[in-house]
Amino acid sequence: MIRKNKTTTTIWLFTMIIVLYSRLTTGIGIPVGVGGIVTVNDIPTDGLTVTVTNKNTNLQTTYVTANGGYYAVALEAKNGDIVEITCNYNSITYSNTVTIDTSLKTNWLNLSITIPSEEESNNDENQPSTPPPPPPSPNHVPTANFIYTPTNPNVNNTVTFHSTSTDEDNDITTYIWTINDEILYGETVEYIFTKPGAYQIRLEVKDQQQNYNSKTRTIQIYPNTTQPPPQQNTTNNTTNNITLSIIVQDEQGNPLPNTAVTIQRNNQTTTVYTNETGVAVLTTPPGDYTIKTGEETKHLSFVNNGRVVFTLSNQPIPKQEGINWLIVLIPITIISILTIGVIKLQKQKTWY
Repeated sequence: MIRKNKTTTTIWLFTMIIVLYSRLTTGIGIPVGVGGIVTVNDIPTDGLTVTVTNKNTNLQTTYVTANGGYYAVALEAKNGDIVEITCNYNSITYSNTVTIDTSLKTNWLNLSITIPSEEESNNDENQPSTPPPPPPSPNHVPTANFIYTPTNPNVNNTVTFHSTSTDEDNDITTYIWTINDEILYGETVEYIFTKPGAYQIRLEVKDQQQNYNSKTRTIQIYPNTTQPPPQQNTTNNTTNNITLSIIVQDEQGNPLPNTAVTIQRNNQTTTVYTNETGVAVLTTPPGDYTIKTGEETKHLSFVNNGRVVFTLSNQPIPKQEGINWLIVLIPITIISILTIGVIKLQKQKTWY
């Protein structure tokens, strides 16, 4: 019995090896995502049965459209295969095709079903035959673009991204956003960034003929400056004071903590240091200020609360850790030794 099981296992492994080798040598593809929207008279329609077929291999699968007319299937295909979607509606078969691009996560394949009204059908029957219409003009590729608000967002702000993409055919159907490695869909989306820095935002748009275009922009997210300022001396009247927030970052938008910032007003100089988010906060009266950090100096006037941004190309001067007592003690020690030597020489002097 054991020997029979070993023989069966060997035959099964040999068969699997042959199948795998056959798939590799015959060029059978990989599972590819195919999805889209099915509309009837331009209205997305659910409950329709669609068939998706690989015309190169005759592999096919079926799907019933969901809410919003969406469908999504996985079909084995190779790069360049022709995939067709068909739907039988009122005894009429409607279809559309797409060329597979295996580099895409989803190959979009929409289907539009147009049903003429009864009045249009009757008019068509009574009208004499007309020559066929001229061939349709070529479809134009859309141009992707977008805007966002606010224009200078901080950490934890809700940033709204809105597509301003254009298409001469006015048939853009899909908006795909890539924000901080996340995928969002829609003409307008919102996102909250939890860390400061520079982020690349990508928008890809597609039209009904699967022509697509993309736009990538880099936006800067600034540290949150709404944190409470350090406590000040409350013995004086501070009702008219303002709060200055000084943001120090490198050329990549990364915060520079523990950076000295010198603030001068009316010949009085104050030095503050940035916190771990690269922000130094000072409560002070309104007026004209000279603010310096690293090699950069700015001369500014403030009436209300203000924010100043420094972008440094080199690492700023680090905060001083204390006095180097070795430098102070060496001269004192030398002077003490010389004094002791002079006193001894005077005691040894012979008096006549």
